[in-house]
Amino acid sequence: MRHPALRRSARHSKRDSRPSSSNSDPSASPDPAAQNRVAPNAPPDGEHNQGGVRPEGLEYQRDLGSEQDA
Repeated sequence: MRHPALRRSARHSKRDSRPSSSNSDPSASPDPAAQNRVAPNAPPDGEHNQGGVRPEGLEYQRDLGSEQDA
């Protein structure tokens, strides 16, 4: 006898005999990566969105505070 956690329920064993209703949606894309593509009207990410380069001459360790003095 199988362990109860390894036993499949009747719901899962009859999955293949069920009529498929998920293929009736015409808006579903056959491309699985379509959800990761750029939206048609979205602006591309440019340098303004990448953080840019730090200006020279500033001391960036100055604002860490006393908790990182070591």
